[in-house]
Amino acid sequence: MRRFKPVETVDGWLFELHHYLLAGETGMKVAGAAGLAGAALVITGIIVWIPAWRSFGARVWPKTVTRRADLVSSHRNLGMITALPVLVLCLTGGAIVFNETTQKWMTTIAPGPAAPKPPKAGEGEVNWIRALAAAQAQFPDATLRMAANPAKPGAPASIRMKQPGEWHPNGRTVVWIDPVDERVLGAVDAMRLGSGLRAYNSFYPLHAGKVGGLAYEAVVLLSGLALAGLGGFGLWAFLIKQTRRRPARRTLAVQPAE
Repeated sequence: MRRFKPVETVDGWLFELHHYLLAGETGMKVAGAAGLAGAALVITGIIVWIPAWRSFGARVWPKTVTRRADLVSSHRNLGMITALPVLVLCLTGGAIVFNETTQKWMTTIAPGPAAPKPPKAGEGEVNWIRALAAAQAQFPDATLRMAANPAKPGAPASIRMKQPGEWHPNGRTVVWIDPVDERVLGAVDAMRLGSGLRAYNSFYPLHAGKVGGLAYEAVVLLSGLALAGLGGFGLWAFLIKQTRRRPARRTLAVQPAE
């Protein structure tokens, strides 16, 4: 089980907070569940909004933060404007955390060729110059991204590559190398996987804003701010008391006795 380890950089700390809630594997599962819950809130919010669609407006900042009606209106407007990107971010975040279950569902919905398992390999010191050359020869148009020594004795060395057309910044194409003689033992061609797995491989770049350039990065940034606004407006509207006007008491004049 992964446990939280202290980090020295601010961006590393922010990643640990976002992905693991500073609580290791348990925090990651909580974050994933929160993402799926957020997606459910978006869907149910749209359903609730449909009967009252005429009340939709462009104002996303409440006229006043002391009136519950203004907060609810801003919450509704902001939610509808950012519904699609927020839904995508929440769903992809939850899917990445619960990746095994997600991949099973995706391959069931859209079956196709699956990624092979890593083959067995001999034991030795990897000559990375020869290994990288062998991987490049396997996929001449791909870009070398990552290389890793064998995870355990008898496992192959692995090289991650990105082919043209892949969205993932590090690619999902993998070449397995025998550390004994740098032979190619097998490979995962990300572009030949089933449509379900290819769709799953797009979740991380969609969630992290790694595709679409600056325009999509801006959408991701604004959607993150919108999530904070939706939660703030909704929580504050729930906490404040709705003012109610009490009817004025009528005083009856007392008639003098005759």
